[in-house]
Amino acid sequence: MKNGFVELPVTLTDEEAEEIDAQARTQGVSLPDHLSYCTRAGAFGHLHARKMLPVLGQVGTSDEADSGRQMGGVP
Repeated sequence: MKNGFVELPVTLTDEEAEEIDAQARTQGVSLPDHLSYCTRAGAFGHLHARKMLPVLGQVGTSDEADSGRQMGGVP
């Protein structure tokens, strides 16, 4: 155990590994984060897995976030 986490090895086919890697890239997350999410979702349910996702910071100003506008002046 390192920093309260345990690494667990898994065995996948080449096709499964490629598909999981593609899913991670599509979602814009690292492969380890995606694998952790999938493992937690399968073992404990999606609600538990979702609360363990990394949280992104705010993009833009508070006013833009409140009004629903995107950065760059695009409405």
